[in-house]
Amino acid sequence: MIVDWATYKIVTGDTFSSQVDAEAALLRAQRKAEEITERLFDKAERTESLTVDEQGKSWPKAYPVATVSVPDGTEIGDNGMSIHTGGSGWQDALATIVPGWTAERPRVLTTYTGGYDGTTPAPTGLQDAICELAHRYRNPADTTTIAAGARAVGASGQSMSGGRLGGSGQVPPELRDTIRQYRHPAARTP
Repeated sequence: MIVDWATYKIVTGDTFSSQVDAEAALLRAQRKAEEITERLFDKAERTESLTVDEQGKSWPKAYPVATVSVPDGTEIGDNGMSIHTGGSGWQDALATIVPGWTAERPRVLTTYTGGYDGTTPAPTGLQDAICELAHRYRNPADTTTIAAGARAVGASGQSMSGGRLGGSGQVPPELRDTIRQYRHPAARTP
């Protein structure tokens, strides 16, 4: 996980959740954020079959990229977001020579280490958004403090269904927009 329990407590002010419950919610929130951003956050060694774009770059699912072990001769670029695996000029050249030729982008099996950890922490905005989503998972309904000794509570105009997440695992639009700012570069292009 890219957010720890201490950070969760600071960001949310939640002093009631146990560490186990909070970490389970953080993991669930991180997985949801990874789904929204179309990338992976935890730093680990991965092997992926990556498509090479017209500039010879591949865009791995986990970044920032720290190291690349396969293939040899690769370079890390774009502030650790891409791996330069080499050009694909011959395919583009063939497309201009042969009428009707549509070149399929080449794929390269790449082993790299990428993602966030204690040494390379995730951006604060992303951590805060994951904490907020985890807090919403832990506390799905807004609560109202009732004075001690109260005999009745008025609830006119209040709805008992839904709660903070709209009654489901949906991410509120404003929180989804915050998380989407950290989308994978390949997912940003139409």
